[in-house]
Formats: sequence, structure tokens, C-alpha cells
Amino acid sequence: DRRKERANVILCEHGPEGRPAVFGRPESVITAEAAEDLPGAFAALDAARARGAWIAGYVAYEAGLALEPKLAPLLPTGRDGPLLAMGVYLSLLNQAPADPYFTQTLQTWEQGRFIRLNGLAQWLGWLWPYAAVAYLLSQTWDVDGKN
Repeated sequence: DRRKERANVILCEHGPEGRPAVFGRPESVITAEAAEDLPGAFAALDAARARGAWIAGYVAYEAGLALEPKLAPLLPTGRDGPLLAMGVYLSLLNQAPADPYFTQTLQTWEQGRFIRLNGLAQWLGWLWPYAAVAYLLSQTWDVDGKN
């Protein structure tokens, strides 16, 4: 399924060397569903980084509440997602272009959808100089022969 395949890809706008980077197909995924899972998840992330793996994912805003004992009671119950979800990647999938959203837009266009518009633009590009010359000549020499 194409949606599942895209779900395993992470785009980091500020990756290595400050350039966008794409990570795909993690070796493993480390999650923390509850506040008590966070210390173990952080330890697993540290171990993965120590062996040279890349880490990419997210930490939910509410995880900050879980990390501070005085704020832990404010942590909302019944969350839809985990507090932390990080993929462990052995390598970069590739370096993304300078504008990764442009590339993503190009990938979502359906093949052939804009062929007619492209053909029309090509014809106009070929014909406009002749049309401009014809218009200028018609303005220079009056149609009635008055000049």
C-alpha cells in the first residue's frame, strides 16, 4: 500500500549539514505511550546513537509535562498518539533538494494531467511572434489603404 510506504518516510527540513534529508524504512521504532515509558525510550535512543544510527521522529508537546514531576498530574489522559515516536535509521535515504516540498508536489501530480495545457502553451509560444507582427503591420498600414 502506497500510504503505508509514505508513512515510513521522514523529511527533516534541517538535517545533516543544515540541508533537508529524507529518512526511510527504519530499522526499529521506539515509542513511549505513557509517561513511565519515557526513561526507557530515551535510554534506547541513546544506545542507538552510540552505535552510530540516525534518529528521527517526534516528541509530543505533552511529554514535557511527563518529564517534570510537578507537572505530571496535568498530563491529559486518553491521548490519540504516543508521547514519543522515533525511528532508528542506519543511513539516510537521500539528501533532499533545497526545496523538498516542490519535489513532493511534482510526485503527487498525475501523469498526463497537464499535457493539454503544456501543448497549448507550446503552440502559443510558437505563434505569438507571428501574431505580434501581423498586429503591428495592421496598425502600421490601415486596412482601407489610408497611410
